[in-house]
Amino acid sequence: MNKSQNHGIVEQFVNTVMGVKSGNQQQSLNTSIATTQRLDIRAVLVYTLGTILQILVMILVLLGMEKLVIFIDNNSSFSSWFSTLLTGLFFAILSIRSRIFSLLDNTRSRQTYDQVIRPRWSPPPLAFPIVWMIIAVLRVISSVLVWQEMNHQFLVLPLILFVVHLALGDTWNTIFTVEQ
Repeated sequence: MNKSQNHGIVEQFVNTVMGVKSGNQQQSLNTSIATTQRLDIRAVLVYTLGTILQILVMILVLLGMEKLVIFIDNNSSFSSWFSTLLTGLFFAILSIRSRIFSLLDNTRSRQTYDQVIRPRWSPPPLAFPIVWMIIAVLRVISSVLVWQEMNHQFLVLPLILFVVHLALGDTWNTIFTVEQ
């Protein structure tokens, strides 16, 4: 297997994990740039409501996870490490793909990323998702540590602020990447 094939496999894996579709799978992009300075009240309301609803859905999912972990911890047929493993998997999914809880259209494509104008000194486009996956791993580790320190509770301020952070980031990505 040569170097270019390895690069293609890595890029395909990264795009799959990050939810990026190839250009031919993408819906047509709206590449028009607004020339007006007027505030789009409808867009502000849609993004605000979408973000708030995503936060509420993720908080409900935290509540569901808390109930599930309480059941697992209180059931003697499960090993003591099982709830930690399940929690780690939950935070991995939440960290990498939190936008699945968003009601906003956050479809991304390779073509969208290719259209971003970057300075000459910027790293290659593939570096960005790789760095974000490393950040996601660090998010998982820190979330599990917070969860353990909070006596296996999910509805605690640090984790609620974490889902708020994820929802705000998803909204920003939708505005920047999808809406351009």
